[in-house]
Amino acid sequence: MAWTDNFQSGYKCQVLWDFFPPVCCDVHSAAYSGMRDTFLKLLRPGLNYKMVFESQCRKKWNKWEKYCEDKDLDMDDYVKREMKLDETLTKDEALEQMELTDRDIKAVMKSLGLKLEGEELRRLMDAFDKNGDGTVSKDEFLTFVNPGDMECRPVTRGDTSAVLEHKCIFETTCPFTGMPNAFVVTKQMSKKGENESGVKLVKKKDGSYRRIVQLPERKKRWDILKSFNLLDDLEVDDLEEAERLEVPKKCQMAKWDSLDLFEGKGKKGKGGTRERGAKR
Repeated sequence: MAWTDNFQSGYKCQVLWDFFPPVCCDVHSAAYSGMRDTFLKLLRPGLNYKMVFESQCRKKWNKWEKYCEDKDLDMDDYVKREMKLDETLTKDEALEQMELTDRDIKAVMKSLGLKLEGEELRRLMDAFDKNGDGTVSKDEFLTFVNPGDMECRPVTRGDTSAVLEHKCIFETTCPFTGMPNAFVVTKQMSKKGENESGVKLVKKKDGSYRRIVQLPERKKRWDILKSFNLLDDLEVDDLEEAERLEVPKKCQMAKWDSLDLFEGKGKKGKGGTRERGAKR
């Protein structure tokens, strides 16, 4: 194409292409995204997510009851300790407020006919668990899988696309350079490797860590974009300073492509775009 004639390589063209609006998050990226692939496995029309979640809560309650009976423990005290509560709840109240761990969510996925292992399960837990405490409440779960207050989503053409439009997650995509798969994110239980170059550890409330490894190409892209003065509006000198900037809650692609098949059943996303130079 004519606009590439003055560049030394096609690689620079790719760097600029990924940088120019619209910049996409992991969910909306046109490149391979493990995050999006995991969501596509989960988000299927016609499934009663609420029923399956509540069923798993009842199974957990029954397991607690059996354990207390076998160990001759007071059920009320055990429930308060397990749910970190200061007051005694009725069974119905406890079931409504119960939160599920990653093992429980894995069982929920199995009930839905999905087999998720390792990083797939970790991605879902991170997406569900908004407060980072390592557990998922019913509200957190249903807010993610359903666009509105429905028992199960209807079988509608474009259903999954409409649900994913409401989800924006920057995990492996760099929001500043637009580079897809700029990071490798894994879960670990210790601070091992915290001083390694290009490695960042983020501690969660449950005591686990997210190990975020920056690929060397991200720095290379940053330098190319700086040479074209395209990052001046960020008002930072290097990537280390950029890490302190706020990541956008919604990517530009999601703002541009406002598709809502569930208008009236959930919160409709606002349209509009964001200037590239605006601080995140």
